[in-house]
Amino acid sequence: MLHIRLLEMEAELIAREQIKRAESDAERPLSEKSLFYLQEIVNEVGLQLAQPCASDFRGWLTYTRKGTRGAGSSDLVLLRGKSFKEGGLFGKHRAGLDVVNGLDHALEYLRNIDVTPPAELDHLLINFGRGKDNQDHVFIWYGENVAPYRLIFEHGVDDLSIETLHSALGQGLHWILSKPRDMTLPQYLQSLKS
Repeated sequence: MLHIRLLEMEAELIAREQIKRAESDAERPLSEKSLFYLQEIVNEVGLQLAQPCASDFRGWLTYTRKGTRGAGSSDLVLLRGKSFKEGGLFGKHRAGLDVVNGLDHALEYLRNIDVTPPAELDHLLINFGRGKDNQDHVFIWYGENVAPYRLIFEHGVDDLSIETLHSALGQGLHWILSKPRDMTLPQYLQSLKS
């Protein structure tokens, strides 16, 4: 349990440091390699929030939130979605969040309103910033309910491979699917050790 608490404290410290660096470096755009990895994730998942989709879609989708780093930057959210019918009898289907009012989130996103992931959906937040070594890093955060984000992966962009990134994302998505709703992520990880 101490190990899990230490990880939580480290994630909080990293988040505070990243926010300070972002405020002092707000005009610095993402590197080309960071943009490449961001686009790679979007392409790999395939469907984005509010896009037209098949009537039977249920699966993963992505969308971007306004980032803390200025123009051109964004935080990528990866979570479960499903198809919603928009309009009347002949309306098209759109990808919404996998909650009762999922279409509302999609329509807000189309109107350029910043969509916060709902508390009932665990999700991953992927963003890029400077690490302690002052180099570009990718950060993957686990979001659940109203708890603070937990850092589950950090890696320097320059020596990051697609396989490493896919593996980290795969593990986070596996946790989302496997974790019982009545457990927090630390409780779930502790139960795996037992």
